[in-house]
Amino acid sequence: MVGWEGALTGAFIGVLNMSLTACVMVLAVLVIRALLCRRARIFSYLLWAVVLFRLLCPVSIPGPGSLLGMLQSGTNVHGRMEYVTEELGFQAQPEVKLSRLGGGDGIRVKLPEATPETSVHPVQVGLFAGSVIWVLGMAGMGCYTAVSWGKLHRRLRNGRRERGRIYRLPGAGTPFVYGVFRTKIFLPEELEAEEEAFVLRHEEIHVRRRDPLWRMLAWLALCIHWFNPLVWLAYGLSEKDMEMSCDEAVIRELGPGVKKAYTTSLLAMAAGRSRLARTPVAFGEQDTGSRIRHVLRYKKPGKWMTVLLAFLCAVLAGWMLMNPGSSAAGEDTASGTVDDGQGNSRAVDGQGDSGVSDGAAVTEAAAMDTGSYAEMAEATLTDGQVPDGNYAVRALSIDWTEKAVDRYLIEDIEEADHYPALPFSEDCTYKGNISMNRVEIREFSYDAFERMIRENGIDNYVVLYCVIKDGQIRQIYMPGSYYGYGIAYAAPSDWDEFTWQQEAVGMDGEELLETYYSLDNTETADVSDAPGTEQIQVYTGNVGDGQSGYVLIRDAEGSLLHAEWAHESRAGWNNIYLGEQDGASYLMTLHVENREEYGSYGYQVYRLAADGTVRQIAGSTLDWNAGVTRYREDLFRQWADQMSAYLENSHLLLSTQDGILRTEKVNEADRYDFDAWKGYGNDCRQ
Repeated sequence: MVGWEGALTGAFIGVLNMSLTACVMVLAVLVIRALLCRRARIFSYLLWAVVLFRLLCPVSIPGPGSLLGMLQSGTNVHGRMEYVTEELGFQAQPEVKLSRLGGGDGIRVKLPEATPETSVHPVQVGLFAGSVIWVLGMAGMGCYTAVSWGKLHRRLRNGRRERGRIYRLPGAGTPFVYGVFRTKIFLPEELEAEEEAFVLRHEEIHVRRRDPLWRMLAWLALCIHWFNPLVWLAYGLSEKDMEMSCDEAVIRELGPGVKKAYTTSLLAMAAGRSRLARTPVAFGEQDTGSRIRHVLRYKKPGKWMTVLLAFLCAVLAGWMLMNPGSSAAGEDTASGTVDDGQGNSRAVDGQGDSGVSDGAAVTEAAAMDTGSYAEMAEATLTDGQVPDGNYAVRALSIDWTEKAVDRYLIEDIEEADHYPALPFSEDCTYKGNISMNRVEIREFSYDAFERMIRENGIDNYVVLYCVIKDGQIRQIYMPGSYYGYGIAYAAPSDWDEFTWQQEAVGMDGEELLETYYSLDNTETADVSDAPGTEQIQVYTGNVGDGQSGYVLIRDAEGSLLHAEWAHESRAGWNNIYLGEQDGASYLMTLHVENREEYGSYGYQVYRLAADGTVRQIAGSTLDWNAGVTRYREDLFRQWADQMSAYLENSHLLLSTQDGILRTEKVNEADRYDFDAWKGYGNDCRQ
């Protein structure tokens, strides 16, 4: 579910989580309120501010000793408590080819692009229906507010200013405070002198404490969380505590000797007078009976009791405001720094190289029970360390609609059958992020996702490649641009990956080419720093999963330097070009994925070092996703112009555009209609 429906559901889930968190706070305040008994209500009134903060602010400060820590071990990455997640009801089903990593001098290739699809659970449909009802409820509250304010405004036209902020209304009504910033006090004409003195003292205290502002915010919270009965209870009790604490302030200022006269004035104002309807901009006197009983029983606390109660309330407020901190352990989680020249950035302006140097210690691995994998498994289980090398592991993937972020969890060691399972730590995952030529990877706790995996049983996997050196993860590579939002690390030059269908398992690269592929074209060009010119070979064939092709770059001695791969995948298409500019040859790859609700357009222009390492000359990736990432015409045009400049000086080596495998040597500068690349997601254009 994407577009406005997804945005609406996401907003409702966010409010629902805030409301559930506030429920805990309301119950806590009710307990504290009961323990305070008839002591100063100003303290319980102040604690209601914590509830208000929880209802209106989605993010809180993490810290130890939190009340919520008793209920949930950690927050999500944004610092929010999540009981209901946006992933609830969604099941990502990426179409990923299951394969294994072979050893030896195999050809370095890229895996097929994943084809993720979404199936919507009935729970998600229910959440969307709930979000619609939620909006209708807020609209109803808004209409009630507007009507009440309109009636009150018409009534205030009959008022006359007496002095300062004091206004007089004809008839016998309830005194009330009106406004938030330019506050006015409205008094009825039929008011005795003694009553008026008490009323003015009471209302002036409201104004000094900024109670009108707090009541307006409380009303806003009520309109947003109208579906939560505890919020209605909190609104009523906080108003009651506000009035009682104001009564206490009057008694403290005038002395206990005025209790009888003050309660008499409260009773007189309530008798036979109309009550003011609740609005966010005005409030009058409520629940007179309880207030009278409280005033008569009220005893001013001593100095030390006041200090003690204030200290306890401050501690309790902090205890309730804080969210539990991350539960992630530090030893087995990832951290890294950026090193130049280790890979290539896939940021929008994608110039230059970036990569990850150091990583987390790896403590466990499992492997297949045949061949070299059996030896690796034995060594791993014996000494608790993964041997140095390059490994393919399965990752359970989520949040594939979120730009620049991919969260994944390595499956348990016992469940590995075709791949080694390589846990980075027991309860942590990696979070990779791409941002303006900078790639970072850091610790990321995501317990809620782990629970969702266990409960929903997602059984589709994304292949993840890891380079292990000295017992540490040095580099990470996740093939496929769709999942590449979160991982953008180029495979190192000594990468020994070679993955095939089950019938091709066990073959090395040359055997597979001879069996399943045929040589279509050969040409020479100087595309590396190695001596002489390179031979460029284009192979096409089918190993049982559809047409695919390879572009192999060999040095003057025939050794393999580099390889590019393309498949007639429905997830998008890949083209590979050879070009020349200012007397220097270069290679260029182009990936286009254009769907109704999302799109990804990327190109990379590069040469090779003498050892085959990719040295990027230029490159850029532009992504958009309905309801998540805004489509921008100016950025698209900039991307297309930059790419076209290199396309004009190139000819095709291999293409899978429109699901058709092509290898003819043609210039395609005029082939593309960029207007057609914008997709069908018109709602994304702004």
